[in-house]
Parts: sequence; structure tokens; C-alpha cells
Amino acid sequence: MAYPHLSEQRKNQLREYVKKLVSEGKDIPWKEGLKDKNDGCVRERYSSVCREGAYPAAKEVPTLHTLWGLGLYIERSGDKDLLAKNWPEIKEYYLRNADNKVLYGQMGAHLAFAKMARMMNDGSEKVAMKNFENDTKAGLSPAEIEKRLKGTIFAKFADPRNKSYFPGNPWIFMNSSQEIWNYMADNFPEEIKKRLGAFESLYPLWWLNPAPYFTRWTGDESIGTTPEIFSILMPYHRFVLKEPSEKLLSYMRSAPICTGDCHWIEALVLAIESEK
Repeated sequence: MAYPHLSEQRKNQLREYVKKLVSEGKDIPWKEGLKDKNDGCVRERYSSVCREGAYPAAKEVPTLHTLWGLGLYIERSGDKDLLAKNWPEIKEYYLRNADNKVLYGQMGAHLAFAKMARMMNDGSEKVAMKNFENDTKAGLSPAEIEKRLKGTIFAKFADPRNKSYFPGNPWIFMNSSQEIWNYMADNFPEEIKKRLGAFESLYPLWWLNPAPYFTRWTGDESIGTTPEIFSILMPYHRFVLKEPSEKLLSYMRSAPICTGDCHWIEALVLAIESEK
């Protein structure tokens, strides 16, 4: 998402970085399963090592939106060689997972895959558009997508002990692409405002990373919101509430919560591009 806003030197560095990640195989968007808790670089800015707890099975974690990220990278960077060299694996991954726990956040992957299939002159574009049609038809009822959410890792936030901390079940919207936000704003804006308005009313300083609210994001051991709140509320303010650029830019007064905070970076790009 940030690619067009980088210097030419940074763009070249990023393309090499992506090439390296793909060659190593652990961080590719079409890789099955979740990363091990010890994989990758330390992102925290403090010296204590943070070890993550146990994860459920990968099928319970909606992950198809990673293909939307891949498609956006290819579209913005023009790195079509990456697509051509890995198309069989990308296609196989999509076709195997296209109906796996699709929330609003994963619907954009159908469009991204369709664009990539068109670039490759592959007939599976039609399959992706049919999947998109089916999911967006079901998505006209947010209650129906909420039913799907109950089969994912996010169901724990809706249980009686946690529910009051996450009114409106905001997780159905997380990772949604611009196209999906516009689709939702066109079809059921008042339902979104009801759900995310309730969520925001509980965390009015959502843009302050990490705002010292007590939440049950991570249980009862700590306080503070996590970066995911940016990926839910920033596009909501831009595409549904349609706030002016000055207001959107004002939300970027805080800093990323850790190195490589993708949710904060995406929010920053949304604010920058709202000026166009």
C-alpha cells in the first residue's frame, strides 16, 4: 500500500526485500498455515522477549486477505515477474481456501485474485468473480457474516466475558479492502455506523497508540489497545463517515506501536491518499 509514496531507492530496496522473502519461503502470502511463534525478527521496542501463546488451527484464522495484499503490491509496484514465477502455487492456494471463513476482510481477495488471473490470461478469473458475487450477496446481511465469525478465532471476543469490550463485533470488518468498504457504505451504512459507532464510543482515543484503556484483547494481564483498532476504524472514518483529509491526518498524531506496524502504516497511507 505504501509503495507509491517511497523514494526510488526505497522502492528498489523493497522489491529486493520481497524477492528475498519469497525465495526463503516462510513469509509468502500463499503459504499454508501460520508462522511459528519464534519465526521472524523481534518487533518490540523493549528488551524483554515476548513469546506468543498457543494458536488454534490455521483454518480457524481468516487469512485469505493476504492475497489482496499480494495483488496490491503487484499492481502498485509493477512486479509482474513475481506473479508469473509463482502463479501455479498462488492459484492452487486461492482455489483451496476461497470458501474458508470468509468475512468482509477476506472478500477483497476474490477481486485481487481475479485481477491476477486476468494478468495471467487464466480462466479462473471467472471462478473468483463468482465467489465474490456469492460472498457479497451473503454480506448484505452483517448478521450472516457474524455467524461465520463464530467459527473463527474471533469468536472468543463475543463470549459473555468479553462481549462488552467489543460492541458491534468489529472483527467482521477487519482487513477489509477499499472496494469492500465502499460496497458496505453503499449498501448498509447505518448498520456499520451502529456497530462501529458503539465500538468507537468505548475507545474514543482509538488513534492513540496504545491508548491505556482496559480491554480483553489479551486477557486481564495488561491495558492498552492494539494496532488492529486502526485497521478497523481508520477506513471506517474515511469511506463510511467520509471525513475530510484534515481530520484523517489528525489521527496520525500518535506513533506506530512497534517496528513494522502494518495497521498504523496502512492508516497513514489512507490519510495521505485522502488528500487526492
